[in-house]
Amino acid sequence: MGEVILDVRTPEEAALGRISEKGLEIDFYGDNFNEKLNELDKNHTYLVYCRSGGRSGKTMKIMGEQGFKNVNNLKGRYTAWSKHKQD
Repeated sequence: MGEVILDVRTPEEAALGRISEKGLEIDFYGDNFNEKLNELDKNHTYLVYCRSGGRSGKTMKIMGEQGFKNVNNLKGRYTAWSKHKQD
């Protein structure tokens, strides 16, 4: 059981940069978003992020309803991370 970074931004947003190339990408606005989440291993720890926190917060709620136990909003989200990377 490890940590998984989950990017819930759109493909267009993800193309501008990622926090981790090894992370998963599931478009919050994409078809079957809930079903794709439900296919993930519920025993892992997930660090969820989006651009500013709205979609990741909603994703955390959905994952909690689906039985995920270890879901966290990645501190700073992509906006803060990309600003830090430019410094």
